[in-house]
Amino acid sequence: MDARLIFEIEMRADDRLVLERLKYTWGCGSLFELNYDRYGWKPHVKYAIKSHKDIFKFLIPFFKKYPLQGKKRKDFDDFCKAAKIVKEKRHLSLNGTKELEEIRRFMNEKRPIG
Repeated sequence: MDARLIFEIEMRADDRLVLERLKYTWGCGSLFELNYDRYGWKPHVKYAIKSHKDIFKFLIPFFKKYPLQGKKRKDFDDFCKAAKIVKEKRHLSLNGTKELEEIRRFMNEKRPIG
């Protein structure tokens, strides 16, 4: 398994300005146009930070200073656990990969309610 940290937010294209502001605020990341015509959905825009350096320098400190509210807070906490594994290079071992798989298993709406 190729373990990579990626932070992504996807919104409808008419909310693009929100994602542009994030990109400007953090000074990193990329915007991508997404077309979901085959599903009958409106166009979307995705903001992604794929650089580990930028994730550790900008993203994590920002959300530590300005914590997320609601259920996404738990996803961020899990993201930080995964980031620590990557930073310590434990993701290069089989045990580290298994730890990451376990963390990912409950992220992004897969977490049990409660």
